[in-house]
Amino acid sequence: MVSNYLTQWQAVAASTLDRKTARVHAARVKQFLWSTHTQYVQQITPAAIQDYIAQLCSQEGYAPGTVRNHYSSISHLCNHLVSRGVFRSSPCDHIRLPKIRKPIVNYLTKGEVRQALVVAEYLGIGLPVRMAIYTGLRRAELRRLEWDNIHLDNRVLVVRGKGSKIRSVPLADAIYEHLAVIAQTCRPSGYVFPSPRSEGRPISLNKWSHMLAPLQEYLPQITGWHIFRHTFASLLAQQGCSSLKLAAWLGHSQEQLTKDYYINLAPEQFDDDINRLTLCEGGPHGERSESDI
Repeated sequence: MVSNYLTQWQAVAASTLDRKTARVHAARVKQFLWSTHTQYVQQITPAAIQDYIAQLCSQEGYAPGTVRNHYSSISHLCNHLVSRGVFRSSPCDHIRLPKIRKPIVNYLTKGEVRQALVVAEYLGIGLPVRMAIYTGLRRAELRRLEWDNIHLDNRVLVVRGKGSKIRSVPLADAIYEHLAVIAQTCRPSGYVFPSPRSEGRPISLNKWSHMLAPLQEYLPQITGWHIFRHTFASLLAQQGCSSLKLAAWLGHSQEQLTKDYYINLAPEQFDDDINRLTLCEGGPHGERSESDI
């Protein structure tokens, strides 16, 4: 029975992965087993997995990235079965997956950033907007940020990102000077953005959405807090910052992910050598000669 191996696999996943990732993997695998009516491990075949992938794409309408996430969870189980000697090779090998199109990133121009900061100060949300633009932190990361995570002496911010991974982001002059003034005047502690209602708790995620709404009325191109993260990376890419540094500062697990999003904005993508392609498109007065045809 597949349930016996499923219990073993969940125990291994719980001990090797963080709690949230292990729980998500288990939920996806259970969905696969239920949808395919799988009761025995021998029913986990390449054909069954390929049919399930097709079902997610066509019937469920899942995005290619989401489909690949489901495949990753199933593959994790199959690799466990290989390690137990149930399969010689993983049934997930050679599965055809949907292609992921490179995303089109929306971001604010420098002029729009200046407008956003001025209006945000007027609305009383200058610090969170400034932090989002100058650090590239996600909304959830900003929400959990504590003053102890901000090291002004070293001019660096330490954040716990997705999967509880720790990364550091250097503080640009604009945000460093802003934070230094706050630190000198009131010596803050606890959460950087505490809840006004619940002492010792951060602002709720819903409150963050409501907080941004007045600014969005003034600048409709601000689609949400994540656009500030895109702005952080996009403007740095345009100024020649390497994708390796951006990947580290953004908390991307792979540099390729950063390249897929922002490499088209890098200045080195335009090469003057392209102008060596000179085509004769007519004579001095624009007429074509017989040799041009």
